[in-house]
Amino acid sequence: MYDLIIKNGNVITSGVKGIADLGIKGGKIVALGDLSGGRADLVMDADDLLVLPGAIDAHVHFHLYVGNGLYSADDFYTGGKSAVLGGVTTVIDFVHPVHGEDPFEAHEKRLKEAEGCPVDYAMFYCINERSGPLMDAVPELISRGIAAFKVYTTYKPAGIYLDDGGVFRLFKLCGKHNGLVSVHAENDAIIETGIEEAISKGELSPVYHAKTRPPVVESEAVRRLMFLAKNGGAPVHILHVSSKEGLQQIRMAKAHGAHVTGETCPHYLLLGEEKLEGADGCLYTMTPPLRHKEDNDTLWEGLRDGTLDFVTTDHCPFMKSDKEKNKNDFTKIPKGIGGVGTLLPLLYSEGVRKGRISLERMVELLCENPAKHYGIFPEKGCLLPGADADIVLLDPNGKWIVTPESTGSRCDYSVYDGMELAGKIRKVLRRGRVISNEGKFLKSDEPGNFIKRKTA
Repeated sequence: MYDLIIKNGNVITSGVKGIADLGIKGGKIVALGDLSGGRADLVMDADDLLVLPGAIDAHVHFHLYVGNGLYSADDFYTGGKSAVLGGVTTVIDFVHPVHGEDPFEAHEKRLKEAEGCPVDYAMFYCINERSGPLMDAVPELISRGIAAFKVYTTYKPAGIYLDDGGVFRLFKLCGKHNGLVSVHAENDAIIETGIEEAISKGELSPVYHAKTRPPVVESEAVRRLMFLAKNGGAPVHILHVSSKEGLQQIRMAKAHGAHVTGETCPHYLLLGEEKLEGADGCLYTMTPPLRHKEDNDTLWEGLRDGTLDFVTTDHCPFMKSDKEKNKNDFTKIPKGIGGVGTLLPLLYSEGVRKGRISLERMVELLCENPAKHYGIFPEKGCLLPGADADIVLLDPNGKWIVTPESTGSRCDYSVYDGMELAGKIRKVLRRGRVISNEGKFLKSDEPGNFIKRKTA
């Protein structure tokens, strides 16, 4: 006897593809196969639908404070709602401690902020000091289930930059205690020099956000980080790879056996620097910046050949008014866009349906690979017996048009507004309960849980 049987769906999961039934009990998948003789409290017919694991957006920024009283547009509730409507059932956000804050109090504070999130969530922990209580807390934070430690090799004025000495020390600590390091990789000195030159020439329009952060700032930082990681004895994950040059560094390192992984985002696959040149260029500012079609195409190639391991969104939207307030000065525009609500739909429509990646590869990139990397597999990322019943029913014949309302985000625009996408999400289940039906969010009395990384 099952709580729910999903029958006749085209199931795509780790090592499995084909028409099958799923049996669900107590929020878990307990059976996969022919369940025609099984009984259930509820039977759901998925005929002609794709049955996919809930996607994992392993890089979001909900309720992120960026200074001057400004937060990213989505808190954990509205960001989680957007995730649900886009077929994302698990997100990974960040703990950003301020200098001098107790590391464990910062962690608990962030978990408190996440209460009520409609989807499950894991946490990165940002390290911005090379020594002291924060660095000393790394082993204990690993034992508390932190997914990974994030470092920024830029943003020095914002106080989140970590120099090479600190990065190297973190790699050594994580190598010793089985931790993971994920890096926002850009060369800070080159960026600061470029910004100074742009300001001196009065070149402040949004496109100069890209001009002052050319691909070399990414490729140089990626190369340096892989050297530090190798000698520090820990794996390194490169966040939001945006350029052909950055990708090539990862490809060469993998060819030589380096323990490096990488991710990119839909906007680096689909949008270009020309978006920054228009009247609304301020709405397209994020870091790293948008590149060019050659970069788009090369990143798709990297997803196909395994150079890149998963796709995330770096979801960090701001309201139009916040973007437009200083739209003619790129140094003052808040950087970031939304995306958690369009991650799976974009990868399916623009990736699978256009022949850029296979359906199986999409499931690896959005589900299986991030779950394995961050130590939450097989509870997350697959539809095998024992996994949480986080499930997406996708209609391959459906179509829809992206609007601010359709994504569920609090943000009042999307960089994909007006795009018609092939494939429509019919239902989303989290732990066996329907939380989205035909594009409508269904509030649950069981909010998401904090998911700890398993280190063994």
